[in-house]
Amino acid sequence: MYHCSHCNISLEEYFYQDILLYRCPGCKGFWFQRSRFGQVKNLGFEGLLDANLSPPQEVRDLEAPGPLSCPQCQTELITYIYAYSSGIPLRRCTTCEGIWATQPQLSAIVQVLNNYRESLEEAKLKVLPLILKVRENLEKEHKEQFNSYKGSKLLNKLLSKLGFYR
Repeated sequence: MYHCSHCNISLEEYFYQDILLYRCPGCKGFWFQRSRFGQVKNLGFEGLLDANLSPPQEVRDLEAPGPLSCPQCQTELITYIYAYSSGIPLRRCTTCEGIWATQPQLSAIVQVLNNYRESLEEAKLKVLPLILKVRENLEKEHKEQFNSYKGSKLLNKLLSKLGFYR
């Protein structure tokens, strides 16, 4: 059985859309075994959030105090920043490749992912008109080129011999 090294109590099995996770009944943190963090990310972390907890206000609210050991293999967890520039510190095991995430961290990840989605939608709204304008210009150029060929005497003779002009 796995133990929360923050609370020093047993983790409970927690199924999230058929994905087995381990949850601490004390601090409500989650242990994601190898590759399960990515699987849950694809589904969305919102379903893991405790409705009674408010979102973190500052990065220091996201950090667990002191060193933590892996619930699975007891190796000391190392801290890394989720998505490089998010400022969200998560802990992972270099041995079994699991990830420990607290409720405030998961809440912050949800906020970051929502902001990324909003930024992507804004970018699409800005880029789409430009793409349509480029397409329109290319079609116009293509039509002009075709019309210039159409005016060519040699091309007209060839097209007329082939029966396109009568």
